[in-house]
Amino acid sequence: MRNVTNYPPRKKIRIKSVITTLAACLLTAVTAMADSGRLYTADELSSSLISCISQDKYGYIWVGTENGLNKFDGYRFTNYLKDNLDDRDSTSLASNDITKVLPDKQGRLWIGCELGLMTYDAESNSFRHYSFPRGLKPRVQDIQQAHNGDIIIGTAGYGLFVIKAGTDVITPDERLGWNSKYKFSSRLFIDRRGDIWLSNHLQQVARASHNDKQKEIKEYKLSCGSAVSFIDTDDKGFIVVCLYGIMRYDYGTGKFTTADYDMSLLNRNVSIRKAIADHDGNIYIGTSGKGLMMIPRGSKKLQQVETKDRAFDLSTSNINDILEDKDKNIWISCYKRGVYMLNNEKDAFSKWDFTSQRYFLGSGLSSISAGNNGDILAIVQKAGVYIFNKQGRITAHPSSPYGASTIYKAKNGSYWLCTENALYSYNPYNGTYEQKNEYGGFDINCITDDGKGRLYICDYGKSLCIYDTRTDRQTKFSMTDRRHLGTICNNWIKALFIDSRGLLWIGTSNGMSCMDTRNFNFKVLGQAELLPGMQSLSFCETRGGNVLIGTNNGLYTYSRKTGKISLFPGSEKLRDRSVYGIVTDKAGDIWLSTSRGILMYDKTEQSFISHISGNGLSNHEYVLGAAVKAADDRIAFGANDGVTVFYPENVKNSTIEMDKVYLTNFIVNGKPTFSFKDKFEVPYTSNMMQLEFSLLNFKHTNEIKFQYRINDSKEWQTVRDGSNSIQFNELKPGKYEVYVRAECNGKYSKETKKITITVRDPWYSSTTAWLFYIAAIISIVAYAMWQYEKNKREELEEANMRILINATHDIRSPLTLIIGPLNKLKQRITDKESRADIETIDHNAQRLLLLVNQILDERRIDKKQMHLHCQHTDLTALAKGVTAMFQSSARQHGINLTVRNDGDVYAWIDRTNFEKVIQNLLSNSFKFTPDGGEISITLKNDGENVKIEVADTGIGFNGENTEKLFDRFYQGKNTAGTKSAGTGIGLNLCRTLIKMHGGTIKASNRTDGRQGALMTITLPTGNKHLKPEEIVNETPAQQEPQADTQKHHASKSYRILLVDDDTEILNYVCGELGEWYRFTSVPNGKEALQALLSNQYDLVISDIMMPVMDGISLLKSIRANSLISDIPVILLTSKTDAADRLEGFKKGADAYLPKPFDMAELRVMIDHLVGRVRHLRSKFSGAQNQEGKVEQIKVKGNNDMLMERIMKSVNKNLANPDFNVEELTNDVGISRAQLHRKMKEITGISAGEFIRNLRLEQAARLICEGKINITQVAYNVGFNNQTHFSTIFKKHFGMSPTEYAEKNANSVKPDKKGKDASKDNNDKQINKQ
Repeated sequence: MRNVTNYPPRKKIRIKSVITTLAACLLTAVTAMADSGRLYTADELSSSLISCISQDKYGYIWVGTENGLNKFDGYRFTNYLKDNLDDRDSTSLASNDITKVLPDKQGRLWIGCELGLMTYDAESNSFRHYSFPRGLKPRVQDIQQAHNGDIIIGTAGYGLFVIKAGTDVITPDERLGWNSKYKFSSRLFIDRRGDIWLSNHLQQVARASHNDKQKEIKEYKLSCGSAVSFIDTDDKGFIVVCLYGIMRYDYGTGKFTTADYDMSLLNRNVSIRKAIADHDGNIYIGTSGKGLMMIPRGSKKLQQVETKDRAFDLSTSNINDILEDKDKNIWISCYKRGVYMLNNEKDAFSKWDFTSQRYFLGSGLSSISAGNNGDILAIVQKAGVYIFNKQGRITAHPSSPYGASTIYKAKNGSYWLCTENALYSYNPYNGTYEQKNEYGGFDINCITDDGKGRLYICDYGKSLCIYDTRTDRQTKFSMTDRRHLGTICNNWIKALFIDSRGLLWIGTSNGMSCMDTRNFNFKVLGQAELLPGMQSLSFCETRGGNVLIGTNNGLYTYSRKTGKISLFPGSEKLRDRSVYGIVTDKAGDIWLSTSRGILMYDKTEQSFISHISGNGLSNHEYVLGAAVKAADDRIAFGANDGVTVFYPENVKNSTIEMDKVYLTNFIVNGKPTFSFKDKFEVPYTSNMMQLEFSLLNFKHTNEIKFQYRINDSKEWQTVRDGSNSIQFNELKPGKYEVYVRAECNGKYSKETKKITITVRDPWYSSTTAWLFYIAAIISIVAYAMWQYEKNKREELEEANMRILINATHDIRSPLTLIIGPLNKLKQRITDKESRADIETIDHNAQRLLLLVNQILDERRIDKKQMHLHCQHTDLTALAKGVTAMFQSSARQHGINLTVRNDGDVYAWIDRTNFEKVIQNLLSNSFKFTPDGGEISITLKNDGENVKIEVADTGIGFNGENTEKLFDRFYQGKNTAGTKSAGTGIGLNLCRTLIKMHGGTIKASNRTDGRQGALMTITLPTGNKHLKPEEIVNETPAQQEPQADTQKHHASKSYRILLVDDDTEILNYVCGELGEWYRFTSVPNGKEALQALLSNQYDLVISDIMMPVMDGISLLKSIRANSLISDIPVILLTSKTDAADRLEGFKKGADAYLPKPFDMAELRVMIDHLVGRVRHLRSKFSGAQNQEGKVEQIKVKGNNDMLMERIMKSVNKNLANPDFNVEELTNDVGISRAQLHRKMKEITGISAGEFIRNLRLEQAARLICEGKINITQVAYNVGFNNQTHFSTIFKKHFGMSPTEYAEKNANSVKPDKKGKDASKDNNDKQINKQ
């Protein structure tokens, strides 16, 4: 059935086409078309109120606005704003209102603003302010540079100022009458002769000669309004663009004339705001409301400049500044809109769209086909067919079946239309169509033919249909068919293509099939299903006969030679794109329309080149199957809003010039640094570095890709599309060479940018640090070696000291037996000769005691147990007192011993210890001074220090290191042949004691011309160097009590146990004190403990170092046994260290007497201790005895209640063998730690010992009663092991239960000492008090 449409007659179409063509020609006559451009708005700029545009020496575009300054590198605007108007920061903008930006010949960037003048320093990214005379802050209107380098500054209201070349000082222009008459300077111009031209709001201009000597200023009237711009044209003159016209100045005549330009497009309602001439001589004119206009070179007629930009109408803009950059881009200041960049180069891609031609459609393009004479037929679903002519204009919108979605031009030139379910024959040029078939699928989205009258049609989702147009017969194939030649792999057909060999390639949603159109064999390639799991979307045959297959996973190829399908070489990068259309050009290169741009495969370079945006492209996504190639090699790809058309050769030749790559930004941790250098050094803490690049030509920035490689890597990495930055995170310390290049359409920048980044080592890995580590290691090794040697030396000294200490312990007991009897002999012997011998013995005994005491002093110093007790002392008297001890020896050897002093010499010293120093030094001098020599002590006071010099006439120090003399155990080289060899301790002790006094000691040879040694002691005066606890306040001298030499016999009743393994000591003490006390002697602690448990003693005197059981163990056993714990104990020992004394006192010693000891002192101690204990016993003699049952025990004191609970629990469980401290704590109701503390506080023993002692005392009482045998006694007091009972009973009472029973037969008391439990507890408290 034929359907006749209401399409207008062909004649009318032709008339309309003629009218459209004529209109286009007329418009072209008055319009200059710009190919592409881009508007930058306030979204990127600091403000859309643009005032000026400029380009600096690096290539950045600077845009001044009424609210900030902006720098543009082609990718990013950097905004400079003064946030606080009151901020006086001299490195920021002086004002946000920018009026002029000028790069001078030296590369400086001058910036005029509302409040003066600045320059920009790129290296520091800061601004420098310039001061005007008299503190002025004028609005700078214009800035120009004279031929001699002077900077001329025009202001609003203050006239002209100048900065002379080579200076930084602003001075007023001194020309006659210049500043008085022309205070307002809107525009400045320097002509070719160097003259300065000035204009303002008046309808005139003024000229001042470049010759400073010529003071004349000449004025010229203008007939076209005030001057807006000056344009230098040639050597004969220049033109002045005024508000409403153009005038020309002639150098020869010195006159202005109206220029012969046709300005009819303008009228008095539209004024000119800016004009420039480009590099070709075209004059661009910016207007107030009619956008950009141009007078082409060689023309006299003003034309409107229009663009293809659908989003912005340049022809209505208010333009106040124009700039042509170094790459011939035109930058236009569109006031209140932004900055528009105009690229006058021809784009290789053309976009034929609907919107720009005012066809606003609700759906997108679905199919295209080639038309006649270069036309492109396009279908928009639900909107019909549109015809684009060869120039890309829509020339017709013919009628078509409603819902048409696919158009196809067969090989015989016929046209076919498809709706969702019908096939039509169609004539697009008269709008007639006829339905041929109906289908039951979801859509008919692709169609092809074999050139023999058969159409291959996709009945989407149902079948493949073959329609024979000659016979009107139809054949269908479905995936459900069962044929021995196979069938289609999937009914959801996406693409159909017949190659030169008659094979039908069928792309589906899941796989691909190939059918021989001659016999309908689907297994022509060996199998019916190919590329399973992929969507096959497009096909194309190459010159070599291979078939290209576009899929949703890249590009594949079928090789006729191998019969195999494989991934197209180099197409790995397409894996993330769907290939919607494939076309080959006449050169054999392959063009793909994809889901993300257009790609070209360059067969020469064997690589793909992406075309995504720029160069005329505005679409990223293309339409499936919408690909057409014309006979003239023009290619068209369908997009949603139109058709992208191009000639492959134009695209290949349109690659932009890529000269140099610039590093435009180097950002470290978010902070930009000066980027116009090639080497950077950053700290280790730079966790994030970002490098931004640009060609600074501002063309096709979306097309340009940057690639980089690092160090020796050969592989170039490409940054993502549209990006110009490379980011590095947390680079390790080291040197990195980054190579960067730009790529566009397969072409690369002429130069590769090399950037060197050095990441400094962290402080702990720097060279300095490594040197420090090496030095530290050497120091540590040296220190370790020194410490090792020191430790070995100290160990040796310690070993020597231990030997000496042990020796002193052995010596002190014999000394006691020497010095004690010797003192008695001195009192009894009266004849002179015998007394001399006694004095000799006494002298050497004292020397031996001095040596012993020195050793012990050294030990106390090592253990930090020696403390000073300093008093204000007359050193002269002290020295004389010490020398008196040596006078006998001096007389014996004929040595002159003297003490000299310069007046009174006083110092704060510990008298006892300082006497030891003087004694040691004198003893040392006597050792080396020959008979008949001299020894002197000289004392001096210089106000700050006291000096004590001990000099002798001995052999001195012959080349000896005198510092070593004071080292412990050091033996000097000169000791051979001396009267006696030293121990190496005395001088070391002297130095230590002097240091404790805050002084120094030095050994040297005498300097008065005499042979001998000199020891010099230096002490500070006063007591500020001493600690408070080292200072003893002097009190009036008290008379010491005279020793009572009369014998006292009142204490003969005292029984004393004497314990020592040295029989002579025992005999000596018994002999000396036997008249006062009754002594029992035993050789060790074990026998002493047995004696104490067997007999009653008032006091124990014990040595510490003994065999079998030492004195400390004996003391511990005494204090742990309640029967004897109240007996006082005096320890006699050769150990005089504080630690040894402290240990004895901790164990319960009542007194501590070092050997050798004085008998009178020992006797006083005995009387005091025994008397005190007897006094306390008498005080508590009325305490209730506890000879009866244990229940009668009562504990007196503040803890009675606790002891009652304890005793109640013990009484109740005394016979229970399982009763222990845990059971006791549960009964009493306190913790074990608290019970232990309280029992120690009350009884002096632990809870366990308390229970054990009560059980043993009860056992002793039962044994004495004799009513039951010993085994029954053990069970009755809580012991279920007879052996264990006997062992601890013997330990407690000093005898076994059987022996105890025999000894105490028929006696209720535990022993004959009359002690019971009550008395024991009382005595324990007495002992604690």
